[in-house]
Amino acid sequence: MNKIEVVSNNLILNDAGDIISTYVNNDILTIDCKSDIKLIFINNIYKDVVINVLDNVALNILEIKKEDSLDSNYKYILNENSKVIINKFYYSGEYSENVNIDLNGYNSDATFNLSVASFGNQKYNINIYHNNKKTISNVFNHGITFGDSVIDFIINGTVKKGMNDSILNQDNKIMIMGNGKSSIEPNLFIEDDVIEARHGASIGKFSEEELFYLETRGISREIGYELLIKGFLLNHLIIEDDVLEELEGIVCSLRR
Repeated sequence: MNKIEVVSNNLILNDAGDIISTYVNNDILTIDCKSDIKLIFINNIYKDVVINVLDNVALNILEIKKEDSLDSNYKYILNENSKVIINKFYYSGEYSENVNIDLNGYNSDATFNLSVASFGNQKYNINIYHNNKKTISNVFNHGITFGDSVIDFIINGTVKKGMNDSILNQDNKIMIMGNGKSSIEPNLFIEDDVIEARHGASIGKFSEEELFYLETRGISREIGYELLIKGFLLNHLIIEDDVLEELEGIVCSLRR
């Protein structure tokens, strides 16, 4: 996969050539995607990031964040017939992130896959705006808390009147591995009648039945938890196999 790496302020390594352009103005990092691309975005140190997906462009982007990171604001702007798959894999302590996804173009399509392993208090405020007709949003948030850590998900999907034939899906899950009290607030604000919309939210623990089944197959409880965590955090990400293997190694180290 192509890579964008933020080395320091105003020093950004970009190996994607002319397909991607990056620039910084008033401490806002802007990334323009001009052609179809799969991209890894690492070591972001900017609080504010804007990603523009131009007409008829398909972007698959993976961002990895570890340890304590600077609280961030992300804005994704989709134009006509553009499509973006946003994969985020975070394992850190204290952190908060605001995400705005603007489906500005006709027939634009956004999938947002967030996987979080939390060791502190984390909050994610995700807003999807269907600003044109026949737009699609799919939001899948999976979080796991360890110890006394907390994850709060707030997800807002908005469809204005006249933006018909749009589709909204939200599926949010948090698994508790400790004693922290997490929350999920899924919201749909819909002013048009000709749309499809659904949302789901659940908070709980891994099933004892699943763990017992794995033990009957000779898998220890510790390895069983590892397998369940790995599946929960990684199965919904749409990424290359070599990158998946790297993330699997990280997941295996989370409880050690």
